[in-house]
Amino acid sequence: MYTLIIENRQGRSAAEISFDQGSYTIGRVDGNDVVLPSNSVSRTHARIFVSNNKCYIDDLGSANGVFVNGTQIRERTEIYNGSKIRIGEYTLYLEYKDQTESAGTQDVLKTQIVSQGQAGYKIVRIADKFAGEEFMLTDTANTIGRTEDNYILLSDQSISRNHANITILGNTFSVKDLGSSNGTFVNGKRVNGDTAIQPGDQIRFGNVSFVFVPASQQIDPRLYARKNSNDKKTITIFLLIFAAFVIIIVVVLFLVSFISKKNATNRPPENEIAQEITETDLTSKLDEAEKLFKDKHFAAAKSVIAPIKETWPDDQRLLELEDKIEFEIRMEKFITNGNAMVDEKNYEKGIELFKEVTPKSINYDTAQKYIQDTEARVRIIKYNKALSLCDADGFTEECVEQLCTATLELGNTPNEIEKTNNAVSMLDRVAKNKKSKSAPLAKKCLRDLRQ
Repeated sequence: MYTLIIENRQGRSAAEISFDQGSYTIGRVDGNDVVLPSNSVSRTHARIFVSNNKCYIDDLGSANGVFVNGTQIRERTEIYNGSKIRIGEYTLYLEYKDQTESAGTQDVLKTQIVSQGQAGYKIVRIADKFAGEEFMLTDTANTIGRTEDNYILLSDQSISRNHANITILGNTFSVKDLGSSNGTFVNGKRVNGDTAIQPGDQIRFGNVSFVFVPASQQIDPRLYARKNSNDKKTITIFLLIFAAFVIIIVVVLFLVSFISKKNATNRPPENEIAQEITETDLTSKLDEAEKLFKDKHFAAAKSVIAPIKETWPDDQRLLELEDKIEFEIRMEKFITNGNAMVDEKNYEKGIELFKEVTPKSINYDTAQKYIQDTEARVRIIKYNKALSLCDADGFTEECVEQLCTATLELGNTPNEIEKTNNAVSMLDRVAKNKKSKSAPLAKKCLRDLRQ
């Protein structure tokens, strides 16, 4: 038996819901199995279900995302006893107890909450008397300021009422100053607009300094205090080492130049050297280039044969290898440009470029895989747009029609199969709602999907 313990932002218990097998939707409007009345929660935000004695959660295209143990989920995610789930301003804790263990007893399950230090990210205060104070960053947007409406409250005169915001989206982190009086700084540099941050970066809000790290990392604030006090000494030592290094390089270059000039008179003509080297190394160089070619290092293979081509311009093996290398470089460029188009969300042009790679190319299978992945991506985008329409307007006839069309076009990749199953679950709920005008369309779509 599973139990969801739901708390609001103030940490007050909002509800407890127990369930076993089945599927349960979570959202802010009536009709969901779990209703969380807040604008931070989408109309139909997420779905929790049990399958094969395992519990999973899906994000149903919500605006503010679903976070499990501090990390935003991108696909179906298994949740366990003690998992911490963040939906809008609500925190849900999952408990599980084996029914065989609970048989014959009415004992209440003990809550097992995952420690905040096990996942996600945090900021740790440094360089003042409050050093070591930690703040977990569990929201997509984590505001910092002097008033209680902020996610992180800092009672310091250098902090503005609404000072800054730290945004976490998957593995992308950024900080933004919200027009504060005393500024926000990353590694000593004042930020303007959204500024990317990485774990280990030092962030200062006014006069209050923090280090941004994974939640599991332990920080000794004393190390940062010593580092800040010794900055000038460190810079001085670095400059002395750099100056010594430059002097050594100058001396070495002078000696090399002197020895080269001294030996120049004993060196045979350049054409004799080239002839001697190429006659000895032609075969081995071609072997090396062919190996690089087979490993798809085409530019490296080209650089290997370029010097020997001047001496052996008519060697048949060299000419054939050169033709193959040039051909594969052209094919590789189609793939590179295709990926650039996909990154710019010009999927049609990307697919067109991938299709330029011919079956004769070593990269033909790679290009086909990119075509399949991009086409699947386009189908999923269309599906997500239809789902967003349903999330915004409810399951209207227009929404059901678009969702049905997009779902019917989905393929057989694991992600698309999950999307199809998710759509079937939602459409089945609409079809069973006799009061819904969209019920006939939902029933027809289910018949089409099950053919």
